[in-house]
Amino acid sequence: MSATSIFSAFWRVALLLMGTMGTAMPLRAETPAHETACAEMPANMIKVRITGLTDDGALKLEDGQFFMPSGIAMPSRLHPDENLLRAARTAGETALAGRALQLTQGTSDRHGRLTGPAALETGEPLTFALLQAGAGYAQPLLAAPPRTRARAAEISRCNRALISAENEARKGQRGIWSVSGVTTQATDEAGLAARIGLFALVEGTVTATGETRDRIYVNFGRHWREDFTIIVALRDFKLIFGNSLDPAMLRGTVVRVRGVLREQGGPAIFARAAEDVTWWNRTNEERNGK
Repeated sequence: MSATSIFSAFWRVALLLMGTMGTAMPLRAETPAHETACAEMPANMIKVRITGLTDDGALKLEDGQFFMPSGIAMPSRLHPDENLLRAARTAGETALAGRALQLTQGTSDRHGRLTGPAALETGEPLTFALLQAGAGYAQPLLAAPPRTRARAAEISRCNRALISAENEARKGQRGIWSVSGVTTQATDEAGLAARIGLFALVEGTVTATGETRDRIYVNFGRHWREDFTIIVALRDFKLIFGNSLDPAMLRGTVVRVRGVLREQGGPAIFARAAEDVTWWNRTNEERNGK
């Protein structure tokens, strides 16, 4: 299935999701703006030319407004790796140079930047064009509550499409995937500290797990208050790792996780979508198919 057909198939997801979002509302953690990335373009679109990229990963438009792409996390000026930042910008500018964007003007984020469904003038979904060029990391979507089984399934299919577009760039070593440092090792204390507050891809071997009443902690070092940790809500663990997996079974497993790095007594990422995590067993055989 092509990226464009996937894009069209999920407009009904956007209608459900945007129904929970107000216009020009501040973003909330449980209802992120990027959840409309796989939506089909509605009829009342405007066309505006892209004039460049900003330092925070937004698109400059010829009418003076800014647009923040959904479903992708592009490195910003705050990223500590200049080579990765340069590669992302070059990939984005190459993919978008002189092209026009089709979008609505109905939704803005808390910074006043336009958000929502967007496509290039050819009809190619903006997010997929940027991911395939290697301009950033795929940022999996979350369904706004109430999370019905049907809605969750559609969001999951969309997320897999985003990851697939990222994998195309990874295999082709395009954009950010052409430089070292695109993935941070879970044992790289300095690298993790420099990325606190930023979207990152972190990989390492699980050393232990812990559990509280409502959370599971997947640890990557001996000192869980200092070393990198993946934090998963108890209700999401089965969604991410499968029904039959006991958390303790992850010990010795190689795991890659994506998300915003936070300081939680040590660097941590909260995993909420199944596509946030990829994991392998000790023989490096991929287990979850992503």
